[in-house]
Amino acid sequence: MKVAGQGRVKVEIMLNGTTRTCLDDDVLHVPEISYQLLSVSQWAKINFAIHFCKTEVRILHEKRVLALGSLVGSLYKLNTVQSRSCKSQALVANTLQIWHERLGHIDLSTIQRMQSKNLVTGIDFTKEWNSPCTGWI
Repeated sequence: MKVAGQGRVKVEIMLNGTTRTCLDDDVLHVPEISYQLLSVSQWAKINFAIHFCKTEVRILHEKRVLALGSLVGSLYKLNTVQSRSCKSQALVANTLQIWHERLGHIDLSTIQRMQSKNLVTGIDFTKEWNSPCTGWI
């Protein structure tokens, strides 16, 4: 799948009848994906707790509930207000470093194999690669 851009997206969260605006940085725009997906590991890195129950998900920060969601099929769906401006907020980002980080810090050879099998497109292998990854240091 090809990343068409990266940027900051405004997300409207519904909680207890109130709408709150949250800004989410480093969001990838992938036109082939029809859903907006949340990276639990990325939120955990910035000290958010995400609790999954049988039919519910809660996002907390410092023990305060910030967002709720419910199980729909096999995915948890957050209670949000749909934004129509997500695509216009993204900036082009196709670097190997971004793919490495967004795919859970997988190694370079795995990303190269994915590209050779046409599982991903648009990765720029000519740009600098931070090795070892600073996300793990």
